[in-house]
Parts: sequence; C-alpha cells; structure tokens
Amino acid sequence: MKKFEGYDTAKTFGDFERLELGGHIIKILEANVQTITTKDGETFDRLNLKIDMADNDKQAGFFARKFAKDAEQDEMNAKWKGNFSITIPQDGSPDTSKSAFKTFTTSLEKSNPGYTFNWEEKQLPGKVLGGVFGLEEFENQNGEVICFSKCKFVRSTEKIEEVQPPKVKLVDGNLMDYKEYCEKKKAERESSKNDTTTESSNSKFVGDNDDLPF
Repeated sequence: MKKFEGYDTAKTFGDFERLELGGHIIKILEANVQTITTKDGETFDRLNLKIDMADNDKQAGFFARKFAKDAEQDEMNAKWKGNFSITIPQDGSPDTSKSAFKTFTTSLEKSNPGYTFNWEEKQLPGKVLGGVFGLEEFENQNGEVICFSKCKFVRSTEKIEEVQPPKVKLVDGNLMDYKEYCEKKKAERESSKNDTTTESSNSKFVGDNDDLPF
C-alpha cells in the first residue's frame, strides 16, 4: 500500500461532539425581527434569535465549536446551527400563538433577575434562557427524509437541564416518543446493512451524525 496525501490530518468517523438532546441553558447572541410574507400575501413578524449554549451549560459554546469545525471543511457553506424563531402575535392572532410568546417573555424574565421584557429586541443579546432541543423530520426534493436537531421550545433556566428530549415531529406531522424513534431508526439502519439488493429513495434515511445517539 502507498500512503496517500492528507492521511496524517484526516479526521476519523465519530470524531465529533454530539448535541445532547433535552434541556440546555442557552445564551442569546443576536436578535432581529423579520417580516414574513405568506403564499397568500399575508404578512407577520417573526423574532429570530442566534443562540449558543451558555457558559454554565454542560456543553458551553457547542454551536461555536460546530461552526468552526464546519468552516474547516467548507468555509463558504458553513452555517450557524444555533437558532430559535418565534412568531410575534398580532391583534386577532390565535390564543395558542399569544400563549407561546407569553411563555417566551416570562421565561426571559425568570431567567434574568431584574430584567423586564420591554419589546426591544436590541436588549435581548446577552440574556439567557432554557432551551429544549429535540429532533424533527422533513422531506427534501429527492424524497429523502432528513432528520435534524433544533431548539423546539424555551423555558426558564430553572432545572432546565433535567428536561428530557421531547417527542420527535415526523415528516407527516405526527409525534413519536424520542426513545421509540431512536429504536426504530436503529432497526432501519441495521436492516439496510443486511439488505444490499434493494433500495427505495422514499424510505431512505439521511441525517447528521449529531442527531441520533447511535
């Protein structure tokens, strides 16, 4: 055999840090309000937060490390993966939307003693929150099911790290228990290893190694 160029610096599979799903203490790095126009021509405002794990979290700086590693591989296409967005309700918005936003603002106040929410997004950077991370599926243009992790909910920081991973949102909109989902995907992967004669693009599972614990 002949030693190939780049062998000494090549990374091995599994040489990465997984995001532990469930509750984390997160820190807001940036905040902005974006006006979204729907296909029907209606508009609404959305609050977008750039987040990372706070200094006192068990995985402090996780998204910064992930971005740096992704940039090493492909600087032009590396994207910041720590994000959370929430719709800003309008007069007449559904009560569920109003309750979700009120949960967000009260969680901010409980997590940052002395702070009172004042509708100024420019004052949000530096604030901490409790973030609950889970899995979600979507189908890409090739019909492949993609699984990714995201901050699905926010809560106060009180006992947030004791919160377990939420149910997984499937591509069909249904929810599945996290542990049940992991077992199902593990079985599918084992089955695909044993069956090399057939392949269906519609049942193909694609996901980041960060997402699933196997």
